[in-house]
Amino acid sequence: MFVIKYQDGSLKEVADLNPNDPDPELMEGVETVYQISREWIPRWVLRPKSKEERQRIIQGELPESEGEDSDPIQVSFI
Repeated sequence: MFVIKYQDGSLKEVADLNPNDPDPELMEGVETVYQISREWIPRWVLRPKSKEERQRIIQGELPESEGEDSDPIQVSFI
C-alpha cells in the first residue's frame, strides 16, 4: 500500500501502485510517496464496573474513580 502526498497537501491512498512503472497521470503534482507496510487499527477495550460501583451509580452517587484524577481511556493496538 502507498500513500501519495500531493503538492497541494492532499493525501491519496493507493493499493495497486507499481513502483517500477507508475501511472503518469497519478504521479502528476506528487510531492512524496510513502510506502506503508503495516496498518494499525485502534481497538477499544471496554471493561464493566464492579457490582458495587454499578449499585452506587444506580443510587445516584458518583464512583470514587471518576473525576479529575480518573484514569484515561486505554487504547491498545493490534
